[in-house]
Amino acid sequence: MSWRHLSDEHPVARKPHHCFLCGETIEVGERHVKRSGARRGEFSSFRMHHECSEIANENFDEMDWDTVGEGSLERPARGES
Repeated sequence: MSWRHLSDEHPVARKPHHCFLCGETIEVGERHVKRSGARRGEFSSFRMHHECSEIANENFDEMDWDTVGEGSLERPARGES
C-alpha cells in the first residue's frame, strides 16, 4: 500500500479546482474536501466534491486509492450520495 491518509479539510474554493474523482470543476465558493496524505513517502493532496468523497468513503478502502484517479467515478446529482 503506498497511499497513507493523513487528514481532510473542508475549505471553500477561492479559485476553480478539479475533482480528483470525477474530473469536473469545483467552482469558486463551493465547499469541498481537500484530502492530504503520503504516497510513496512523499506528501500529496487532492480535492473532491463532497458527494464524490462520500461515495469513495463508502466504497473504497485504503488499497483502492492507489488505483483511482481523475474520472474514476461519475459525479452524482446532489442528494443522491
